[in-house]
Amino acid sequence: MRKRIVLLAALCVLGVAVPAYAQFDFKVTLPFAFQVENKEFPAGTYHFKQEAADKGMYIRNDKGNLTGTFGVSPTPTESPFEKDKTWLAFHRSGDKYFLFEVWARHKGWQLPISAAEKQLRDSGKELSEVKVNVKM
Repeated sequence: MRKRIVLLAALCVLGVAVPAYAQFDFKVTLPFAFQVENKEFPAGTYHFKQEAADKGMYIRNDKGNLTGTFGVSPTPTESPFEKDKTWLAFHRSGDKYFLFEVWARHKGWQLPISAAEKQLRDSGKELSEVKVNVKM
């Protein structure tokens, strides 16, 4: 009987911990304008949030007047030790930045490629990768 109680308690803890692991909620100041899907965001402070694993990523500027919700898909982790911090990854071409990944607590999410980024790629432009660490 005791083994069953311990097993049930462990399953309950795992059931609560897994959805919480898939969430993120942080603020970051970006010194450059960026694009997500087909929406432009000027340089500034932004709040990034995902309430549950099956929900989209929500972005809101610090004034609360510029927002967007975007679909994300999980990105496989290359190494759990390399991704232990929270950071954003952008593709860059000149002064254009495109958010393509969000990493939080060893878990990554990838965003869809925007039409503008796709057009740059199709024209043969090379895109560099820029990472911005988020201080928690």
